[in-house]
Amino acid sequence: MPPSAGMPGIFLLTPLTRAQLERSDRLWARVWTAVLVASATGVAYYLWKWLWPRLAAHLARWKHARRLARRRASDGNSVGGTTAAGPEAAALGNECVVCMDRPRNTVLTPCGHLACCHACATRLSRCPVCRARVAQAVRTFQV
Repeated sequence: MPPSAGMPGIFLLTPLTRAQLERSDRLWARVWTAVLVASATGVAYYLWKWLWPRLAAHLARWKHARRLARRRASDGNSVGGTTAAGPEAAALGNECVVCMDRPRNTVLTPCGHLACCHACATRLSRCPVCRARVAQAVRTFQV
């Protein structure tokens, strides 16, 4: 159909009819919709597999820190934020560096670090402080 004087628009030179062009446009719209949905699904899966475990671990550490702070605040030995051992012990804490739940009571040899409880120390092959190979875990007792 030849262009008329009042007919605006773009003119394409193609052997296709108008119906065929519209069908082709609808097909490409479906293709790009499928690509967009697949990309969004991929991003959602990536966030679920990568980001969610890290957020959950961060939340668990935060909750654990709050629980320890509450426990220390309600501890009978606590006076003004320090324990009976002094402010240095209150700042460092006496909890195991692995589980952060039980008190430190085991020395790792040969490095000599007193960093974890007996339950965690028996499962370690390397010291959590200096990464030296653990030969023996010696339980200690405070008097």
